Amino acid sequence: MNESEYRRLRADALSGGEPAPAIMRELRGAAGRLLASRVLPPALSPYGVWNQEAADDVFQAWAAERLFGRGDLRGILARAGNLPVLRALAERSLRQFLLNARGRSEAQNLYGRVREQLAQDERIRRFIESPRSQNAWWGLSDWDQPPAFNDDQRSLNRAAWSIEDLTVIRYASDARKLSPMLDRDELNRFLHSLFQELQAMLTLTHIMSALRERLALDYQRGAVSIDVAPEPAGSEDTATELALRQTALLVISELTSRQAKVLLQTSQGRPLAAIAQKLGCSAATALNEQRRIATAIRRLSADQEEQGRVLNVVTDLLYVGGTDALD
Repeated sequence: MNESEYRRLRADALSGGEPAPAIMRELRGAAGRLLASRVLPPALSPYGVWNQEAADDVFQAWAAERLFGRGDLRGILARAGNLPVLRALAERSLRQFLLNARGRSEAQNLYGRVREQLAQDERIRRFIESPRSQNAWWGLSDWDQPPAFNDDQRSLNRAAWSIEDLTVIRYASDARKLSPMLDRDELNRFLHSLFQELQAMLTLTHIMSALRERLALDYQRGAVSIDVAPEPAGSEDTATELALRQTALLVISELTSRQAKVLLQTSQGRPLAAIAQKLGCSAATALNEQRRIATAIRRLSADQEEQGRVLNVVTDLLYVGGTDALD
């Protein structure tokens, strides 16, 4: 499809017509080139590896959910006055779709396991029924008329972090399994400890909120620390450099302006108190921002070695581009 043909088909689609097959072929081609370029981390693939099957499934899901289901195709066409812009916007939309889809899959997987654990554990029982499973109230079986949790998010977060030495399993990118993951015993321990700490009935919504808080900030053994990153291990081939840069850009796309500033301040060796004073926040807030940065890097990297390399590239890109674009 040449530029003149694209402009004609674009005008037809924006006037209310169905998108022409040639436009859909162009979108499929843009998606295919992105997924085949080895610049997206395997962790974003539904199968832990980028192959033709994964590319086909991702394109169909992206088209159904974003392009047509949410109506994003019309917005992309409205902004894309030429083919290069169309391809760039399509790639951007697909990247964001993959990030969001992975987050939903992990949460849904964990939600199902928690619901099953609550129902099967004899030491836990449902005190108050609800038509919607997430609104039922659960507690320890030996309780007698326990109170309902008062929805204090700070108390819930403190309780989640009071559970020590939580072992989180994070599978390699080719394992075709979701991460993060708690094994059955650790999930069971988390649930019981949470009830005991709060001494109140909880809903699935409360429990999932506590798990998100704890798993998102967890510094389990082997996790990357943003305080000290290893130096790059020698020269990389072009494909590897592109992959690291693309992963770094994905990390940056998830950072808030404050997180980017925390990272730059940390990389300069500033102590936590000085970072907090510079940014006008508490030291605890700055620490949580550091942990969130580490989590984003860990989630999008294939292994521990890559985490350090991605961190270096993220820091370099932020130094070059600054943090104003994230405001």
